Amino acid sequence: MKKILILIMLATASTVAFCQGHRIDFQSGQSHTFLQRARQFIDKTRDAYLEFTNDDWSYSFDEYTVMVNEYRDIKDDLNRDEKSDFTRLRGEYVGFATKAGAHQVVKGAQNLYKSVSPFFEGWVESLKDSTKKKEPGRFPK
Repeated sequence: MKKILILIMLATASTVAFCQGHRIDFQSGQSHTFLQRARQFIDKTRDAYLEFTNDDWSYSFDEYTVMVNEYRDIKDDLNRDEKSDFTRLRGEYVGFATKAGAHQVVKGAQNLYKSVSPFFEGWVESLKDSTKKKEPGRFPK
C-alpha cells in the first residue's frame, strides 16, 4: 500500500511539474563540464521546444545568454574540437528557435485563413455575381 501511495504522489508531482511549463536550465548542472551542460541544455530544448510558451522561450533565451557568456569567459581554455562542438550546439539552438517561430507563423496563418476564408469566399462570389450580364428589365427606372 505504501508503494502505491508513493507512486501516486510521484506521478502527481511529475504531472504538476510538467504542467508548470518547460524550464530548462543551463546552469543547473554546475558539477558537469561546460560542454556537458551545454549538450544537456540543447538536448532538453530539442525534446520540448515545440511546446514552449512565450514565457518558456524568454526563460530559455536568458539561459542561452548565460551559456554564451560563460563560453566567452572560458573559450581560451577550450581546444579547437570543443569550440567546434559548442558552435554546432549554438547552431542547433538557433535552428530550434527558428523552427518554433516558423511553426507559430504557420499556426497563425492557418487561424487567420480560417477566420477570413468566409469573407473572401463572399467577396469572390460577389465578383462573380457582378460580372454576369444583367437583363435590362431587372433594373429599376
